[in-house]
Amino acid sequence: MARRFVAVHLHEWVDGVSAEDTIDDALLVASELVGNAVRHCTGRIGLCVERLAEEVEISVSDDSTKLPAATDAVPTSESGRGLTIVGALCSAWGVRPVAGHGKAVWGRVPTVVARSA
Repeated sequence: MARRFVAVHLHEWVDGVSAEDTIDDALLVASELVGNAVRHCTGRIGLCVERLAEEVEISVSDDSTKLPAATDAVPTSESGRGLTIVGALCSAWGVRPVAGHGKAVWGRVPTVVARSA
């Protein structure tokens, strides 16, 4: 459901040469952030997609105040790579408090292909 929500918005907002790569990256970021919230939170979860100038910000909020932390997963681990993936696909990511409601973990996926000099 989260992937579909993100895909609908991105298909309306993103076009051009990098559109499919942007959409694929954003869907993976949304999946990882929502998956982490489902795994580590017991209450409500929110998903927000916002179009910025040259990025799309995906944020997932939950009622937990526990901050996420990237881990060094060993090759045989079945989990522990989510935030590393988010960090690799996003120009920036972080956590911000949500007044009275825990936190939001966000990532910004570039929508413009970087050009070499």
